[in-house]
Amino acid sequence: MFFAWSLLKKLRSIDNAQAKDNWEKDKEFEEIEFGSGLRYGKMAIISAVGVQGITNEDISSQKLTESVSSKLLFVLQRWAVFEDYAKTRKENKDYMIDKGFDLDNYYKGRTINSDIRDFFKPTDPS
Repeated sequence: MFFAWSLLKKLRSIDNAQAKDNWEKDKEFEEIEFGSGLRYGKMAIISAVGVQGITNEDISSQKLTESVSSKLLFVLQRWAVFEDYAKTRKENKDYMIDKGFDLDNYYKGRTINSDIRDFFKPTDPS
């Protein structure tokens, strides 16, 4: 739970940096195309980090800050591609509106969890 809270705290910091265009504290995130994840989907981003897996080492006091940043970096670098993936799934046709894809309702909807699991599931190294 503390790791998820730490992720949310970092996401809020990144969101603030983006809004103010002041990347001093979050430089490694400056060039990433976030899609709408920071606006509508902070909890979905945290879920995607969870799908990737969190180890005891990740939550150790010595590695926590580094783990939060590296895991968010991994997910956020793929987030815009994830949103494109979600838009193409037939299960998400209900989120299509005249102006395109309704991301606001998608992030509150019934398919987000399965889309995150399918897209972000770790690949089998064997």
